[in-house]
Parts: sequence; C-alpha cells; structure tokens
Amino acid sequence: MRTARSEAPEDDGPATVRPRVVYTNAPLQLARLIERDGVAWALELGGERRTVEAGPDVDPALLDEVLERGGRVLVESTSNGALTIAGVVQTQRTLTVDADGEVNVDVKAFRVRAERELLLSSAHAFVRIKRKDIELYGGEVLTRAREVARIIGRLISLN
Repeated sequence: MRTARSEAPEDDGPATVRPRVVYTNAPLQLARLIERDGVAWALELGGERRTVEAGPDVDPALLDEVLERGGRVLVESTSNGALTIAGVVQTQRTLTVDADGEVNVDVKAFRVRAERELLLSSAHAFVRIKRKDIELYGGEVLTRAREVARIIGRLISLN
C-alpha cells in the first residue's frame, strides 16, 4: 500500500519519508502601497490593509517613488507570519549604466534640479551651476549663434 508520504512499497523495506512543505502564506506576495506610516508602510495585501516595514536593503526613496506612481511591492512572509517589504515590481523604464560605464538615453526633455550645486564635468572641462552663478571651464569655450550672440550683464569684464 502506498501513501502520500511514502515513495517505496511497504514490502521493500521501510518507506522513505520526505517532508512536505505546505505554505499557509505564500513566501512572496504582491501588494500595493497605500501610504507611508513613519518608518513603516501601509499597503493593501489580498484585499486587507496591513502595516509593514521594509527590509534593510530596500531604499525608502525607491518606495516613495513607487507610492507616488501607484506601483506594487514584493512582500516576503517568514515562517512565523511576519511580513517585510522585500523589493518593488518595476513597470517603467529606468536609466541604466552599461558595461562600459555609459548611459545612453533618447528623451523629449531632460530636467535636473539641484538645491545647492550642479556639476557637469569631463576629463578636461566642466559646467558648474552654483546658486546664482554659472561657470564654464575648458581649453576652449565656444559660443555659436545662427543669428545674434548676446551677452547681457551689468558689467562685462574681458581679460
């Protein structure tokens, strides 16, 4: 006679018993973030509202972005039933760095806002925007205009 827990017939000796894993909760579940609740996050999981903390390796700023766009997160369930946010489900493209260390992107608009300073630099030149000042530096600084090149300022100083 064979049972669900045995692999060999009874008359061939003792049965080999293999443990069966039965999950009462799935180890990973999808949830939708509802709001931030201090260091924890309120989320909708299986139709219920739950408050869960994020794992230490999950960036809270990333979760803020997911919350803003109404995205989903992966929730990990431990054997004792504790829940932890383990990651996010990516549904939009992001900028990536390729194996050569390059970022290539074609976009309609590209905006960067820095509170104190913005620096674009290469090996031998840079553009620095700091508070109200813009600094251009390079071996040669070239300005081109199809029509008129204007420099407007209260004082223009040339070496």
